[in-house]
Amino acid sequence: MAEKRKKSVQKIVDEGNLPLLKHRKTFAEVFPEIENVKIEVEEKGSGITAANRTRTFSKNEFGEQINCQNSWCQKGGFSIEEILKDMRDNRQTEHSLVKTCIGKETGRGGGRIYRPCSHIFNIRVQIKYQE
Repeated sequence: MAEKRKKSVQKIVDEGNLPLLKHRKTFAEVFPEIENVKIEVEEKGSGITAANRTRTFSKNEFGEQINCQNSWCQKGGFSIEEILKDMRDNRQTEHSLVKTCIGKETGRGGGRIYRPCSHIFNIRVQIKYQE
């Protein structure tokens, strides 16, 4: 029997079905004052290679969360919406921070939880605000 897995937020975004952010609103509806954004994520942990270590996202290329690339991790990654809201509230144009993955490593098929995911994200965000 084929294993059925839930689609990750990033998979839905990659497919172009963009139920962005918690409130099912577009980026422009949630952040009307932001003209553009650039998010660079460097992920460190098992299974990460030079080819997939750094990912870059622009406006409308991400959902509420940037997902973890650990194949054993369930519900992992970090909330980019939270970071953007904090930056907007403080009118920051650049911000760098480190986040640990919020997910849990599980067995095959998402069964037993073994431990918290150990992946770490170095995040750099640049925002251009509307004039």
